[in-house]
Amino acid sequence: MLGLSDNSDDESSGTIGFTADDSLIYGSPPLTPGMELPVELPLAKPYRFGIQLADTSPDKIESWPVIGDPAFLCTGV
Repeated sequence: MLGLSDNSDDESSGTIGFTADDSLIYGSPPLTPGMELPVELPLAKPYRFGIQLADTSPDKIESWPVIGDPAFLCTGV
């Protein structure tokens, strides 16, 4: 579940991206306070997995992008 933390300012926004082997494989739409976005992505056995969190709010407004209850699920094992 992607979203912004409860201590994010009103009118704030942020994005969350995921990378696999240094290539972007997912970029969220702009996240705003109170928004929850469920995400499931199939991964083709990447060597490295990365998370990019960005505050896209106007100046002097802060957001804190967060990931709630993340999990890697293995299949076909």
